[in-house]
Amino acid sequence: MFHIAIVDDDQSIHQKLEEMITSILFKYPIHFTVSHFFSGNEFLTNKDTFSLIILDIEMNDGDGILTKNSLEVHTPIIFLSSYQDRMIEAFGNHVIAYLLKNSHTLSQDLERYLIQISKTDCIYLDNQIIDYKEIIYLKADNVYTIIHTYNKDYLIRKSLKDMEKELHFPFYRVHKSYIINFDYLKDINHLELTLTTSEIIKISRGKLKDIQQSYYDYIRSTL
Repeated sequence: MFHIAIVDDDQSIHQKLEEMITSILFKYPIHFTVSHFFSGNEFLTNKDTFSLIILDIEMNDGDGILTKNSLEVHTPIIFLSSYQDRMIEAFGNHVIAYLLKNSHTLSQDLERYLIQISKTDCIYLDNQIIDYKEIIYLKADNVYTIIHTYNKDYLIRKSLKDMEKELHFPFYRVHKSYIINFDYLKDINHLELTLTTSEIIKISRGKLKDIQQSYYDYIRSTL
């Protein structure tokens, strides 16, 4: 279920957004639910898990940016505002868009992001969406993880252990410091893996059989 939180102190904005969301997602179709919060504090005390947060910048009881900074979850955020002057300040971890309430393209912009976010095979980082297909491997870097793609490396403040919980086939943890994408695996031996990019990844001692079996299971699942 695609669960959306709207956090805004204006009842009319809630109604307008839910009508837009319903109209957009009904076309695909995507099963969804919308929860309404009229203050940052009300939202922060809620324990539900959300797929997307639509967050007002300026509310009567507080600031949307402060609400974002208080979040302990890694959920994509779309900021909504009547003004452009806080756009630069608003962006940061997990913020994927800054939309204007009075924009004539609000519905089209919202549709673009809703469809992107409803696809589960993505990682959301700042204002960027990284498709799983682009990821070659992930590498641990203390409390961070380096996401390595063909074009560039991304640094996300999340441990490799946490990333492992979120990922599924074709990703597999081959070493305490590495998760690889099986789609880029070229060769395996008892000490290391060779990727299609010619990069070499070490494997954990005694894990060779598990890696081989998991890779075999993955290949069979794609046939």
